[in-house]
Amino acid sequence: MNKPWIQVSVDTQDIPTGLIHVEHAVAIDAEWIEVGTPLLTFAGIESIAAVAQNAEDRTIVADFKALDGVSQYFTKAGELGAGVATVMAVANEASIMKAIEAGHAAGVKVQVDMLGIPTDRLSVKVKELTAMGADYILLHLAIDELLRNPKADALVGLEELTTGTTLPVGPVVFSAEQGVEALKRGASYLVIGYPLILMDDARDQLKNFAETVRSVQR
Repeated sequence: MNKPWIQVSVDTQDIPTGLIHVEHAVAIDAEWIEVGTPLLTFAGIESIAAVAQNAEDRTIVADFKALDGVSQYFTKAGELGAGVATVMAVANEASIMKAIEAGHAAGVKVQVDMLGIPTDRLSVKVKELTAMGADYILLHLAIDELLRNPKADALVGLEELTTGTTLPVGPVVFSAEQGVEALKRGASYLVIGYPLILMDDARDQLKNFAETVRSVQR
């Protein structure tokens, strides 16, 4: 996948509401649809199958934020229809390796979430992850941090990652403007959910986001 792609986060607490978000994601032709951590936590791992069954041919991302005992998550994710699943970069090296081994055995690619890695450690860590066999790198400003500090920059550390690896790097962004800037600075894909997905005109908001970022000439 050479062109920038869009990953829409489905971060609801129940499957019926989540499937409305899936409809929005399909309507804007999002390439990836994420079964968010809240949906996995509140509705259970079978929510992966529910999303996959309604996502047509989109890639399904299981956002486990896995830290320990990870093999079972990646194996089950593959059985339920996920093509990608997440492990945390702050996890023990053995856990990251287990995620990669189990994921690849199950046909699931591994997205490593860099949340919690200090900016001055990103370039070193991403080189390690590349050598370990990770598939995708996620730059992630925590939602709690954004809510505490609305001026927090979601793209801090992007250059350290894109220059430190040949793997696709995607940031979580919160607006079309951030998405455009991220692509201009080397991002391969964009993750969008909050706040657009929660707005009354969520589909229109996501459509505008998609049209705007897809117009960027990198």
